Amino acid sequence: MQLIVRVVGDVVPSSRRLKGADAVVVTVTAITSGTVRLKKLTKKTPDIVWGASLEAKSRDNLEKTVKLGADFVLFPAAGTPVSVPPEDGAAVILEIEASTSDTVLVTVNDAPVDAVLVRDEERNDEPLTWAGMLRLQRVAKLLNLPLLVAVPATVAAGELRVLSEAGITGIVVDIGGEAANDLVAGLRRMINGIPAPVRKHRRAEAMVPRVTQETVAVDDNLEEEDGFD
Repeated sequence: MQLIVRVVGDVVPSSRRLKGADAVVVTVTAITSGTVRLKKLTKKTPDIVWGASLEAKSRDNLEKTVKLGADFVLFPAAGTPVSVPPEDGAAVILEIEASTSDTVLVTVNDAPVDAVLVRDEERNDEPLTWAGMLRLQRVAKLLNLPLLVAVPATVAAGELRVLSEAGITGIVVDIGGEAANDLVAGLRRMINGIPAPVRKHRRAEAMVPRVTQETVAVDDNLEEEDGFD
């Protein structure tokens, strides 16, 4: 399971506080302030995969943002112009709601995106419930793309294990500046302690750049011979 940190607020955490994250996302609400924050991040953490979370809804801001050099862009399906995928080779992560209909979810599999982030609008920051888990499992069952889930920073180790078993390949956690303390390191330790999930159907596990994969078609009646890189 990959750990993606979305930085919220105006303060960019130090590289030490971000250690353990597979990727870092900076929210972009305005192109000027977004550019400044992205430059701060890349200067502090030059070796980390980073992305831009598009909050701006105008076509002009979208086109400018994808030219900032981010490894990937993350944006909500609702309200975002369809001038994607970026021409600069950045990966695309589409954010959808857990209540998205079955028909739309199946259609997303053919969309020009590299991964999907699902956000449960009914959950807020509360612990994962059985109802919430069933909503996520429905999405995971219908999508063939790598699936990310937005979780609160207070997520428990047991919940991460349940998400892993449900087919979730990564989590997105919002963290605010220096107040993050050692939160990222703690999340990384919990993720590293999760046993490898045993699932009948395995999805592609890479969702951010610099992580390679080889997708193998598996017949349920045959024994797996090759694994993922």
